[in-house]
Amino acid sequence: MIERRKRYATGRSREGGRGFAIGVEHAEDTGRTLEAAERGEVRLRHGARAYKRGAHLSRVCCHCVASSQERRHVYPRCCASASPSGANALPERGTLFSLSAGVSVPNTILHTIETSGIGGAETVMLQIATRIDRERYRSIAALPSPGALQDALEVRGVRTFVVPSHRWWDLRLPLGLARLSRDEKVDLIHAHLPEHAFSGCIAGRLVRRPVIATYHGQLDFWRANSWRGKIKLDLVRHSAAAAVGVCDGVHSTLLDWQFPRHKVRRIYNGIDVESATTSASAGLRRQFGWSGDTPLVGAIANVRVTKGYEYFVRAARLVVDAYPSVRFVAAGDIDTRLGPPLRKLIADLGLNEHVRLLGFRADVQNILHDLDAFVIASTSEGLPLVLLEAMAAGRPVVSTRCGGPEEVIWDGVNGRLVATRDPEAIAHAVIAILRDKKHAASLGKAAAADAAGYSLSHMVGEYEELYDSVLPS
Repeated sequence: MIERRKRYATGRSREGGRGFAIGVEHAEDTGRTLEAAERGEVRLRHGARAYKRGAHLSRVCCHCVASSQERRHVYPRCCASASPSGANALPERGTLFSLSAGVSVPNTILHTIETSGIGGAETVMLQIATRIDRERYRSIAALPSPGALQDALEVRGVRTFVVPSHRWWDLRLPLGLARLSRDEKVDLIHAHLPEHAFSGCIAGRLVRRPVIATYHGQLDFWRANSWRGKIKLDLVRHSAAAAVGVCDGVHSTLLDWQFPRHKVRRIYNGIDVESATTSASAGLRRQFGWSGDTPLVGAIANVRVTKGYEYFVRAARLVVDAYPSVRFVAAGDIDTRLGPPLRKLIADLGLNEHVRLLGFRADVQNILHDLDAFVIASTSEGLPLVLLEAMAAGRPVVSTRCGGPEEVIWDGVNGRLVATRDPEAIAHAVIAILRDKKHAASLGKAAAADAAGYSLSHMVGEYEELYDSVLPS
């Protein structure tokens, strides 16, 4: 039986490609390893090739040779193969893989974010980590705690690690990211949101790996004027290989904070357009016992301060005064501090029979197909995925002028734009949509046509291009 080696030989491809590592030290070990694999005694990972005195063998050797009895690997999941379900799959025991000359080991990307729930930024991270080309990249993820995001990543084959941190000066996070990067031989760190952009850049310096920081909205900069915020942003500005804004507004903010222009990129968020377009109804009217012709207006966002739910509810009161039969629904995780005051406001305005808080729902795209109008009442946004999904579903959209939505909605053409913190303006736009069904259909049709330009494949492709531009050649 061949034992797993702890040391790794390194080499370069014949065509001058990036270095690679193998899990054997001598040609004799390599030969015995391949023979043992054919007998089913060891499991081989593909993604690396055997290396002997500068010569390339025709068969793939493993990063980590482990016996079928031990079943322990440096990397628990195969990085180059995708199962029919899209998750990483381990090759069958004893299977050998052939590689053509010049093919390199997939680059390992560490994706990290400062939250563990499911929201817009977390969904973007999930999409990138699971959709990038698995023959070229291997994804792993670092999260602050277990939760829905970890479950979603792992069910799709992305190995996740919990790296906790409780204070901004807590060194466990950057040191943990650095240790993970060394252990997993990370080639690039992709950090989302400001706290992990800061810690990711420290880790990147410690292990000498490039870092990409993605900022998802203006809220990411709200502490930048404090001394602590300036320290963090300054470190990212000087250390990150690239900084990404998810819309032109965030891109401009990065430039305003003196990020070097050559480092700053705008990559619009993307959605699965076909899924958003063809999803079936969630059947909300039937679920709540409403008639099939009941007008239904909805908002989909976690209940947070910047989501403007107070203005949504106050606008609902004005719409109900004009259309007593209308019903409002709001789907999204409800913050424990903000939930009780919001429910009290609904009761105080006499809307208990007209407004339903649905809490977190996994069937967002289905809910959108139930709506006669979709509302974004936020005070600040990047580019909400649910806005693009609502547009793709052909829903008439009413949005505040809160950032990213202003870049994709043309007022009166493919949706309606109104002022922030203005319930009357929201109500008037909703009433106009409910009153003029022909105009509403026109808005929805134009929105669906425009949403096709924000595809998930396009977003992932742009991130892959960015990865390639900052990775060592």
